[in-house]
Order: sequence, then structure tokens, then C-alpha cells
Amino acid sequence: MKKLAIFLLAGLWILGLQSCKKQQESTADLSNDETTDLITTDATTDELMNTVETFFTGDASRSPQNNLPSCVTVTRVRHGDTLNVTWEFDPAGCQMPNGRTYTGTVHITRIWNRQDHEFHLYVTFSDDFSVDGIDVDGGFERTRVRQNANGNPETEFSFALTITRPNGQSMQTAGTRTREFAEGYNTPNPHDNVWLITGSWTTTRFNGDQYVVNITQALRKEFDCRWYVSGTMQIVKNGRTFILDFGNGTCDDEATLTLPNGQTRTIHLR
Repeated sequence: MKKLAIFLLAGLWILGLQSCKKQQESTADLSNDETTDLITTDATTDELMNTVETFFTGDASRSPQNNLPSCVTVTRVRHGDTLNVTWEFDPAGCQMPNGRTYTGTVHITRIWNRQDHEFHLYVTFSDDFSVDGIDVDGGFERTRVRQNANGNPETEFSFALTITRPNGQSMQTAGTRTREFAEGYNTPNPHDNVWLITGSWTTTRFNGDQYVVNITQALRKEFDCRWYVSGTMQIVKNGRTFILDFGNGTCDDEATLTLPNGQTRTIHLR
């Protein structure tokens, strides 16, 4: 009986070590759910910045009849060098030209800095604001230059947002990103717009896990594609580095994740 008890204890000890090892590996790895959460957070962040870039330009927001759909109520109030613009979306949902559905209100403040000869933009979201059912809280600041070294318009964003998915799980993300308006900025049709995106930020998942993200090859975003069509980002979790590759220019929901050991797996984006 003593031998049997010893064998049982030894077996339980080995199983415990294996379970602990698997748990450590799982914690260190980047799961499909984690990757999806990170991409959903990033895609929602970029969607909002893209919307401001597309529908708010120059001295004031363009005419809603020519640009924003009719389900958006636009209000403008000017005080000297400050312009306050409100976009109020239909409570039942307002479908944007790229197929995304918005609800809630966007508050935009544009300030003309006479000393620097620059427009500064501050954007915040109402408590009931959402994109495709994903709640967004927080805001961002935008600084724009008319021409960068490539001769294209370029915008730098500093942002701090909380993205909450329909299941109630939230992601907090903060950092900076630069969007170069590479194609389509000189035409009235937004469907030929192309942006090249660089930057870095930190995202904290609902369970406390933290991820540091750096774009290592500019992400290419086309107006008519829900996902990035190319580019790579580096994701660091617990000191381990993962690489996410969005492909070679095709608009699809696939990306390739490279693990620290060199193994790869295909990720399907939501």
C-alpha cells in the first residue's frame, strides 16, 4: 500500500509539473484570442482616425450632403480661432460609406495656432459611441502637415482609448501613430484613398496582460478594405517578440503570426 501511495503521489507531482509548464507556456504565448483582441483594438482605433481624416479637412467639416451620409447631424460653432464641430449619428445606427455602422456622437475641436501656423484637432467620443457594436471611450489629438518628405499630407495622432467589445471585455490602448496620405488625397472620391501607417503604442487587455506594439514595416490601409493589405507589426509580450504580417497587398482577413521560436500560424481577423 505504501508503494502504491508513493507511486500515486509521484504521478500527481508529475502531472502538476506538466500542468504548470503548460500554463507558463500558454501565458508566454500569444493566443488567437489575444491576437484578435489586439487587431480589433488597432482596427477600431485606425477606423476612427481614418474617419476624421476623410470627413474633416481644412477650415471646417465638409458639407454632410457631399461627404457624410444623411444619417449624421453636423453642428458647427465658431469662437475666434476655435471651431467646435459635432457629428451626431442616428441612434438606430448610421452606415458610413465604407460599410461600418456608427452610433453616438463625435466631438471635434479645431484650434488655429497663429504662432505656429498650425491647426490642432482634439477629438472625443460620447459615452454611447460605438463602431459596429464596439464601444469606444477616450479621444485623440491630431497634428497635420501639408507635405512630408514624400510630398504627401501627413498626420500624427496621440491617442488614449478604451475599446469594449460586445462581450464586455475591454482593451486600453495609448500611444502615437502617423498616417501618410499616400494616394487619393487630391481627388474628391474617398474610395481611392490609401494611407501608410507607422507608430507605436501599448495595449492592456482586460485581464491585465500588456503588449507593446511597434510597426516595423508601414501598414497599408485602403479605404475600401476593412483590413490592412500589407505591412508588419512587432508585438512584445512578457519580453517575447512576435511578428504579425498582413500580407502582400490582397484585401483579405488573413495575417501570419511568427512566434519567437520561428514557427508561424495563420490568423483570421474579425
